[in-house]
Amino acid sequence: TATTTTTVKAIETQQPKDGFKQSFNGQNDLSPQQYQLLKTYGFHLRGLHCHYTKNFTVRCYRKDNQAREYCPSFVTPAYLSLGAGQYSCEPAQSDKNYCTANCQEGSDIIQWSAYQRDWCSQHVDDCAKYTDYVPYDQYETPPEDENIKSKIKGVCTGGDGVTTNKENDSNLEKKYGNLRDLSIGILAKGEIPSLRDALKTWEVGGLLENVGEVMIFLNERNSKIEEILEPYKKHPYNVKVLGDTLNHGITWAINWLVGNATKPYFLFLEKDFQLIETRECLFEQLSNGMRILEEDSAQVVRFRSRKHPGFPNWADKAYRGKEDTCLKSRQPNLFCNVFHWVDDPDKRWPEHFWNCDRNKSNKNKDDNPIFYCSDSYFCNWTNNPFLIKPIWWISEYVNKSFKIKTSSDPYNHLEGYMNWAPNAWNDRGWKIAQGEGLFTHRDRNNYGS
Repeated sequence: TATTTTTVKAIETQQPKDGFKQSFNGQNDLSPQQYQLLKTYGFHLRGLHCHYTKNFTVRCYRKDNQAREYCPSFVTPAYLSLGAGQYSCEPAQSDKNYCTANCQEGSDIIQWSAYQRDWCSQHVDDCAKYTDYVPYDQYETPPEDENIKSKIKGVCTGGDGVTTNKENDSNLEKKYGNLRDLSIGILAKGEIPSLRDALKTWEVGGLLENVGEVMIFLNERNSKIEEILEPYKKHPYNVKVLGDTLNHGITWAINWLVGNATKPYFLFLEKDFQLIETRECLFEQLSNGMRILEEDSAQVVRFRSRKHPGFPNWADKAYRGKEDTCLKSRQPNLFCNVFHWVDDPDKRWPEHFWNCDRNKSNKNKDDNPIFYCSDSYFCNWTNNPFLIKPIWWISEYVNKSFKIKTSSDPYNHLEGYMNWAPNAWNDRGWKIAQGEGLFTHRDRNNYGS
């Protein structure tokens, strides 16, 4: 296949001392009865992965493309194997059921899913993959390894996290240009944990204070979410809050946010996309995104992280390892999403991916980070983080497409309208750009599958 292969190399570490393996796998936290159950049934990591660190502590995590979502510290091989109080996931139920567990970085909640073995044996595509328990005396937690990401051209890390030091921001402005020509519009509807945690990353990672203006539209506005936003309404963030107690949906919200934007570029964010890149990557990606729009190389620039996109990622689930089948599917506009896991997609599919700077003659072209462009016929509309010109949205959609009556109402279901209605998106000839990205999806209410 054309999938990206992630290579790992072991970090030099000592082997744990005799008897210590029992501790870092979590057995020391068990009652005698639980310990006996573990010895009887063995270990099962429920679809997650674990390793021990140089300090001989266990870390369990969920793989996300070329990145890792680390679980809270109480998650150990023993904790996972015994089902953590989930009746359907207890070892004694393993002849009937099998279970998976999902974690999300920054959250103490583990989400479990149970599957009936008999039913899933007849409906394999509708269930998680079944795996057996590993006998107790055969299980070993491996040492920590270094997660090697495929090569990135530019300064981004592939989603290793924000940098909090703001002292270098002035130098970044000199290198990349300032971000004051950018308006940010955020949409939320009552999801306080997701919004609270995302706001923190936007704050400490330098996004909020370095752009020209920040607005947030609240569907079903209430006092609890107002309390979360109160500190951000003050200097240096000066966030403007729009919306009322009604639920106006996404289309009206985007229209109002874009309509109130006073800057020539507009970045849309939903409440559950956390910033996971350094400040230099932030400046590099956004400044080049604005440049690509200004040069009309693309009309939309996406900013969901390429290496660490978060969950769910439906195209990955459906087409990883069988990418070409997407082109012949009912929805070929999902095809551009293979860029998340295929290196150099422009070499395999030059008709569907190209360097957005390929026709530029400016002397700095070779120094620019790579953004891949695709035609909208092969690149779906998404509510994931995107950058546009407000004037483009208003002229092409608010004042034109949204006024044309079709069987699909853009004010009722924007994503369905864009991806299925005639003359809405697929056949408009828009150019969509994707770079290394900045944000990962972390919905605190739904970890995705």
